[in-house]
Amino acid sequence: MLPDGRIIGRMVASDLDFFPMELVAVAGDSLRFWFGTEHVGDLPSFTMRHAQVFGAGTTSLLRRLSVGVVGYSGTGSLVVEQLARLGVGRLVLVEPDRVEEKNLNRIPNASREDAYLGRYKLDVAARAIARMGFGTELDLIRENLCCPSAVRAIASCDVVFGCMDGAEGRHLLNRLATFYSLPYFDVGVVLEADGRGGVDEIAGVVHYVQPGGSNLLERGAYTMAQVEAEGLRRTDPERYQEQLREGYIHGVQVDRPAVISVNMLFSSMLVLDLLARLHEFRYDHNRNFASVYASLVQSYSLSKEEAGPQMSGLSKQVGRGDMMPLLDMPSLSE
Repeated sequence: MLPDGRIIGRMVASDLDFFPMELVAVAGDSLRFWFGTEHVGDLPSFTMRHAQVFGAGTTSLLRRLSVGVVGYSGTGSLVVEQLARLGVGRLVLVEPDRVEEKNLNRIPNASREDAYLGRYKLDVAARAIARMGFGTELDLIRENLCCPSAVRAIASCDVVFGCMDGAEGRHLLNRLATFYSLPYFDVGVVLEADGRGGVDEIAGVVHYVQPGGSNLLERGAYTMAQVEAEGLRRTDPERYQEQLREGYIHGVQVDRPAVISVNMLFSSMLVLDLLARLHEFRYDHNRNFASVYASLVQSYSLSKEEAGPQMSGLSKQVGRGDMMPLLDMPSLSE
């Protein structure tokens, strides 16, 4: 550690040669990144307004970060749109699905032609980001997160966003972030409507999960019964339907109502939480915003602080990194 607070690292090879580390990252209540080399070059003109608010240092940092986003639909597409326009240098996107007619009300840049031709959602993302012309590097993984290539791609990132409705994907990403000590931002949106124009609830939650901190399972974001049911539906649909009919499992809700204006609100809250942890602009300490809940029907917003070290079995897996099988899961054997 240098007198000005910067941290540098070196690795020592077997022949005692020294090699500088490319990056030292600390993911706590706030995020700190120290690169082995100084950034060279002026900021692009499109980032100047961002620099006026968050400072040139934060804006320059975004240009050097690699950010993973799992899920490119109602909230994920809006998160990616923000990250690209904020100037993030590299985006790793994971999404296996193709555009359908029902997606057109909430995925920016998606068209009826995309739905008609069955284009991948990530092809829509690639086209839109290329048209921006901001020089963002893209790594597109048209696979489910439950495959080794997707896990390795996300593990290479500095920060990860989870934009999935399902419990199985969130549980796996929670585990991945623990193994690779990644700061993990998660968003969930709930719309309860009666189908006739009546609304019972419009709400959402933004979670920040730091390595070694409380995880989404402990916060009640999902249950293991939901994880198991979704895994069975993905791997053995016939058996899932059989157990569903016999009442052994509760159904997994596949299609949920979605409104772009609601998704925009909570996806913006998610990205702003990243910015607040890079550039501490909130009056209260970042520790107080581990989870932020909001209801548009009941007109309230509630934040909860980090509850401390996780108590589940994942606590022993923090920072283990690469191993065989990946994430110590036989289903990810290569």
